[in-house]
Order: sequence, then structure tokens, then C-alpha cells
Amino acid sequence: MTAVTEVPGEARDELDETAPIRARLWFEIPSVRAAAFLMIDEATEVLAEAIVMGGLYDQYEARVIANAILWSLVAALRNWHEAGGDGDWNTYITGAFETLRRLGLRRNRATSSSTAAGRCGRAITPRNG
Repeated sequence: MTAVTEVPGEARDELDETAPIRARLWFEIPSVRAAAFLMIDEATEVLAEAIVMGGLYDQYEARVIANAILWSLVAALRNWHEAGGDGDWNTYITGAFETLRRLGLRRNRATSSSTAAGRCGRAITPRNG
């Protein structure tokens, strides 16, 4: 996740300058929001393909993982925007990933043909379960 949360100096400065304007457009103008949501939906498929290529997850698991990552970023930016867009947006991004980490899910090798996870060959279960 470091690649997502660490942006080089000059690029970060540009993002910091334009982020409040872009966030306002994204969250407050329905047509921009709809277009952006479609772009993210497409991006989740690209990310899912990359995850599958890593060899640890099948296409069904990879799609869930990709959506969790990308939509968590959207939620973090929305939280930042709704908080006034002040402060470091990167803090909200980092917080989103920390929230995902606290979910505490791990892979379970058990299979069940009656569940979608079973069709994938693996089930996701709570760490304490």
C-alpha cells in the first residue's frame, strides 16, 4: 500500500493544490460523480486482473479485494471532503487502509460448494473464527 499512500514531493504539491476543487466537483456534481464512479468500476477490473496475476487469488477474490481497496480510497476522500477539505488528505487515505487492516480477515482453506467463496476454492473467515 506504500505506493498508494506515498506520493513524491512535486506531484504531492500539485495534488494538495487541486484536491479541494477536484473533491468538490467529484462529490457535489452528479454528472462528474457518475463518470468518476464508472472509471473506478473499470479500474477495479484492471486491478483485479493484476491481483490474479500475482497467483494468490482467483478472479472472484481479486474483484472483492480490488473493490475494497479502491472504494476505500473514495470513502477516505469523501470523509476528507466532508470534514472541510482541510488538513492532509493523505492522513484520511492512510486511515482507510488502517480500517481495512483492523477487519482482521484471513484466508481459510476450507471449501463449501454452497457459497460464492466455495466456488472460488477458499472461504474468508474472521481471524477469531
